[in-house]
Amino acid sequence: MGATGYWLNKRRLIVYSRLCVAIYAVALLSWLIARVWLAETPVTTLRNDFAGLWSVGHMVLQGLASEAYLPDRALAAQAAFVPEHEVRLPWFYPPPVFALIAPLAALPYLPAFFLWTGGGLLCLSWSLRALAPSTPAVLLLLASPGLIWILRFGQAGVLAAALLGAALYFLARGRPMAAGILIGLLTFKPHLGLLVPFALIAGKEWRAFAAATLTTLAIAAASTLAFGTEVWPSFFAAMGTAMAYQAEGALPHNQLVSLYASLRVLGLTNEFALAMQALLSLAVLAVVVRVWHRMGACLLSGALLAAGSLLAAPHVLGYDLALYAPAVAILAADGLRRGWLPGEREGYILLWFWPLFSGAIADLTWFPVGVAGSLLLFALAARRCRVMGPEAAG
Repeated sequence: MGATGYWLNKRRLIVYSRLCVAIYAVALLSWLIARVWLAETPVTTLRNDFAGLWSVGHMVLQGLASEAYLPDRALAAQAAFVPEHEVRLPWFYPPPVFALIAPLAALPYLPAFFLWTGGGLLCLSWSLRALAPSTPAVLLLLASPGLIWILRFGQAGVLAAALLGAALYFLARGRPMAAGILIGLLTFKPHLGLLVPFALIAGKEWRAFAAATLTTLAIAAASTLAFGTEVWPSFFAAMGTAMAYQAEGALPHNQLVSLYASLRVLGLTNEFALAMQALLSLAVLAVVVRVWHRMGACLLSGALLAAGSLLAAPHVLGYDLALYAPAVAILAADGLRRGWLPGEREGYILLWFWPLFSGAIADLTWFPVGVAGSLLLFALAARRCRVMGPEAAG
C-alpha cells in the first residue's frame, strides 16, 4: 500500500476500488430497474433487519413506544407492516433510538431504507476522511465487499462506527467536549461502549468523560419526556428477555462475532461461555487501559479501543464489524506515514473481506469464525501501539 515493490500499491488500490464501486453501482441500478421500477410485482421491502426498525417506528408514531419492548407487540407490528418479511425479531434498542426511527416510519419502506443506510454511510465516510486524510480510505470503504454485507442488514452498526470514529478524531485533536458528546450519542448501542469509560479515565480525559456523561443523561431525560416515563422500565425488563434469548443460543450462526455467542453455537454451556468471555474481556480491558495510560488519547490508542470494543462485549453481531473501518483506517494511515510492520498489509487485506468471508464460512460449515477477525485486528493494533509508541499521537 504505497511501499515500493509491494504488489498492492496505492495506484492499484485506487483502480481496483473504483472498479468495485462501479460494479456495485451497476448492480444496484439493475436491481432497481428490474425489481422495483419495471417489475409486474415491484419489490416494496427487503428481507433484512431494517424491517424491525421501520415497524417499531410506526409504533412510536402511534404513541406505543413502550409497547415495542413487549415481544408479542413488536412481532405483531412487523407482521402488520412488513407481512412478507419472514424473520421477525424482538426489540432491544434503548429508548433514544425511537427519535431516529420515527421519522423513517413516515416514509415508504425503500426510501426509508436507503435514507437510513445512505445517511450512516455518509457519516462514516466523513469520519474516515478525517481520520486518514491522505489515504484513499473512503474509496476503500465504499469498495469493501465486507461493507456491502454489513449494509444489507439495514442495522445501525455503520452509524455507530461513524460516531466512534469521529469521537476518536476529536479526542486526538484536543477537542474533548465534542468527543464526549459523540460518545454520549453512541449509547444507543451501549454494548459497543463498554471499554470507553475505562479508556477515558486511563487517559485522564476528564472533560470528555464529563461531556459523555452529561450527554447520556440529557438524551435519557429527553427520551423520557418524548416517549413517556414507562419506556425505561420496559427497556430494562426487555434486557432480561435479551439475555435469555442469547443464553438459549437462538442467534444466527453466520452473524456471530463474539466469543461468548460463538461458544454457545458450538454447544458449550452458557456458564462456560460466559466465563471465557469474561476472561477475554478482562484481558482486552487490561491492554486498552495500559495503552491509554501510556499513550493518552491519540489515534493509535483510539484504533486499539475500537478493535477492543468488538471483543469485550458478549453480544456482537456481524453488522457491528463496521467498527473495523475507523480502526483499520487509522492503522493503515500510520503504516503509510511511518512504515509497515511484517504481516500488517496482508492482515488489512483480509479484514477488508472478513465480514463477508466469515459469514460465508459459517453458512457452509456452521462454525462461527467471525471473532477471529476481531482478534486479528486487536493484535495488529496492540503491536503497532507497542512498537511505534506514543509519539504517534494525533
